[in-house]
Amino acid sequence: VYTVVYYTGQQPYTGSKDLFPLFGEYETLARTILYEPFQLIEINQLTDELIESHQLVKLMEYCFKHIYDSDIMIIKELPKAMQELNQAGHPHLVITAIKYLVESAETRNSDKFFEHFTTLLTDDNTRSEIVTIRQQLEQRAEERGIRIGEERGHLKAHYQIAVNSIKEGYSREQIAKLLQITVKKLDEILKNEEMVH
Repeated sequence: VYTVVYYTGQQPYTGSKDLFPLFGEYETLARTILYEPFQLIEINQLTDELIESHQLVKLMEYCFKHIYDSDIMIIKELPKAMQELNQAGHPHLVITAIKYLVESAETRNSDKFFEHFTTLLTDDNTRSEIVTIRQQLEQRAEERGIRIGEERGHLKAHYQIAVNSIKEGYSREQIAKLLQITVKKLDEILKNEEMVH
């Protein structure tokens, strides 16, 4: 790893080229941490019993350990860890875990996922944040669906124009230029007829 910083200021650069002073009173600690070998925690090697003893980080450790399971809903340790952290005054850790699960985990039923974890939490603010996460996820899914629909519409239009133009005797190059796409893209569209229907 080689660090390069591009300076785009209009005046000559006069600051330090050493990043560590930016850590202030923690400069020595930063130098020590960044130049020592890192500590590796192989999460899949930890037993659930050991994870259970980790208090504040156990929820995220359960999430990390089980993120590739076929359905995150069947991980029995998650609800208990969420409730404990929420009751101990750490709802932000619960929200962080839920955001991670929403982004990365497999679940067969997202409605059930949100209902399940929302009913476990008694704090209204935390429940409200979960509802907000759910709404954001639904909005992203809707926007993605619209984008996919628009792309299919463009492909279908390109396909129809290409087929009609071929019947009229136009070359692939002429059609590609007309559609403002490459010949390769035109060939892909023509090959994948089922994609546009």
